[in-house]
Amino acid sequence: MHPDAIGRTVTVLTDNDEVIALAPGGVIVARHPRCWARHQTIAGRPTAAPRK
Repeated sequence: MHPDAIGRTVTVLTDNDEVIALAPGGVIVARHPRCWARHQTIAGRPTAAPRK
């Protein structure tokens, strides 16, 4: 997730192939291939230092 979206409401769109998260205003803040395996955690590359 993009740091600008932390603490904000996002809209999540999915289809058979990918997952997209949109911040207010329709800005894409995350886009990942969809994983259909059970009990998986998908982690993208870090985009910034963790916020405190």
